Amino acid sequence: MPPENRRSGRRIHAFWNASSLTLAPTIQWSVPINASISKLTAIGSQKVQFQLGGRYWAESPSGGPEDFGVSFKVTFLFPK
Repeated sequence: MPPENRRSGRRIHAFWNASSLTLAPTIQWSVPINASISKLTAIGSQKVQFQLGGRYWAESPSGGPEDFGVSFKVTFLFPK
């Protein structure tokens, strides 16, 4: 695959919730760790991208998100 068709990227997300809007709010963090791989291919003349990813919540407040998550995406591409 030519280098111009390859993509890589990093995303860092930090979410916080304050329990109250006082002078000293309590800050709670949700820290997801995401990883994914993708493959661009053709089925006949139709370009298709497949992506498989996973998420682990490294830190989250009580009652917040937890455990692992998996996602699978299919994108049909229609280049001009």
